[in-house]
Amino acid sequence: MRKTHSMLHPTRLVTAEELERMPDDDCRYELVEGRLIRMSPVGGVHGAVTVRLLVMLSQHVQARDLGCVVTLP
Repeated sequence: MRKTHSMLHPTRLVTAEELERMPDDDCRYELVEGRLIRMSPVGGVHGAVTVRLLVMLSQHVQARDLGCVVTLP
């Protein structure tokens, strides 16, 4: 799977605390070695794979009475 991204502020390193305090701009970011990386939006294939994995994992967990499976946005 191809992951596209663009770097923001390539000369200034960012801490996890700074990232948490940044205003929400509806974009996804990752912090990699102090560099803020803007991630591409989630697409249809990602959603389909997520649902399939959720169903399979939920069936496994439920059949073995291991608890519950939850997802977060």
